[in-house]
Amino acid sequence: MKNGIIAFFNLVHIALVYIAKLMMIAMVLIIFTNVVLRYVFSSGLMWSEEVALLLAVWFIFIAMSLGVKQGLHINITLIPEAKQSPGVKKVLAVLKSVATLTIALAMMIHGWKLVGFTMQSIMPATQWPAGLLYAILP
Repeated sequence: MKNGIIAFFNLVHIALVYIAKLMMIAMVLIIFTNVVLRYVFSSGLMWSEEVALLLAVWFIFIAMSLGVKQGLHINITLIPEAKQSPGVKKVLAVLKSVATLTIALAMMIHGWKLVGFTMQSIMPATQWPAGLLYAILP
């Protein structure tokens, strides 16, 4: 059972890595195409800024979640690591996990509220609900 859960989360991790890569590639292509169209042909894609913004926000939150798994985020050292006993290290690791979980839970709760509030607004160029921009939060 435990190995199945670990395998599932590893699969989700790999999928998120590929999704993030595709989002970055799409964002670069959309922005590059819009720049070329705007400066070479004096026209542009009206929807490009909204879609690029949507991709950027979603990419950032996916990358943040990948960073949590790999321990890439900034840490604050309360006690110099050389003086920490294994027991203290475990307690601090648990406290760090609890703090991260608390922040994630707060973002989830308030994210649902924000998505619900902004789903009624429409983005002007794409005519998509503005809540899509924030739907990654919960």
